[in-house]
Amino acid sequence: MNKIPLEMIDLLKFGGLWFNYSGHKYEKLIYFVQFCRLFVILFICMLTIIPIFTKGMNYVMSGSAVFIPLGLIVGCLAIITVAGFKTVEKTIYLTDEIINSHKEVWELNVINIEVDKARKIVDILKKYLYLFAVFYILAPVIIDLLRAQMGYLNPYKVLLPLDGYLDEIIVRDYNYFLLTFLSFIWFVLIVANNVAFEGLVFYLVSLAIGEMKIIKMKCDSLRDEKYEWNLEEIINNHRMLLRYINYQKESIGLQLCMQNVLSTMNNCLVMYLINNTYDTDKILFTFCCLFLIFVAVLLGAICDQGESVQSESEKMFQSIYNTPWYKQSPKNRKSINLMLLQASRPLVYDYKRQSPINRLAFRMIINGSYSYFMLLKSFE
Repeated sequence: MNKIPLEMIDLLKFGGLWFNYSGHKYEKLIYFVQFCRLFVILFICMLTIIPIFTKGMNYVMSGSAVFIPLGLIVGCLAIITVAGFKTVEKTIYLTDEIINSHKEVWELNVINIEVDKARKIVDILKKYLYLFAVFYILAPVIIDLLRAQMGYLNPYKVLLPLDGYLDEIIVRDYNYFLLTFLSFIWFVLIVANNVAFEGLVFYLVSLAIGEMKIIKMKCDSLRDEKYEWNLEEIINNHRMLLRYINYQKESIGLQLCMQNVLSTMNNCLVMYLINNTYDTDKILFTFCCLFLIFVAVLLGAICDQGESVQSESEKMFQSIYNTPWYKQSPKNRKSINLMLLQASRPLVYDYKRQSPINRLAFRMIINGSYSYFMLLKSFE
């Protein structure tokens, strides 16, 4: 197997989303660990939602409610990805097949240039998220230790996903430390989970863009009348690209759709929390601002990649159309017309033609978040 699909598999293993260890020496142990990781993530996601039914609107208006949409996002991404693992696996193996279909050095260079961009984004994503999680975990602990040494009885804490299970008057007891520990474990696990899924998205999109650029460059070369037309390779590349995009949509389309919808509510609650903590808790205010910036940048990057796929597919269509196909034999004209028919609709990442991933979707997320934030403020 090529290096790129192996990197994708390693990424999913890191996030606990890879479930094919056939033949491994410790196969059963690894499966057990992976399912334990998944269980902890989903169990705590469920626990973040339960207080809505026990505490009602008071909990929704509290700062801890920000973990409800976050828990739903994380839970949905994990469940859907694992449930559709066979499709994800087929998509990765198809990636290997596509890379092997390119024999020319320049073709492989085009793919590597696009994938290098994905590698850099994943590296930044991993470093930023873990740095944020470490500071979010350690900063409150250090401050609380200092406060305890100074004689303060009430602990200092930032918002945690299991705050709904703490008493109104918080004390340093067994319940407090257990819930805090479980929250920190959840943070570590969802960071790995999120890096794996978002990284997979960037890898798949970059490969699709690289494949479209190769087809476009091959079509451009057909304009030179010195060379004989050999459409078989281009047609095969185009068919494989369409098949690849369809597999990608089945693998990540629903997750991206859910992520966009739930991120609107998540951003709204984070903005509401920023508004409420500006004068009361500067540390939490800073963390919320950094988190909101990160989410906005990540969603913007994903939507921009989706826009790039749409843009490249339109360029590919223009390149196919601009070939001197009308001078060719009836057989070649028929082949080109078939490609034009298939390429006439821009390639868009969506789920069953709903919730496309592009810049318009990003603007709708931002506008929706702000609108819900103002609506929430009106209830104060």
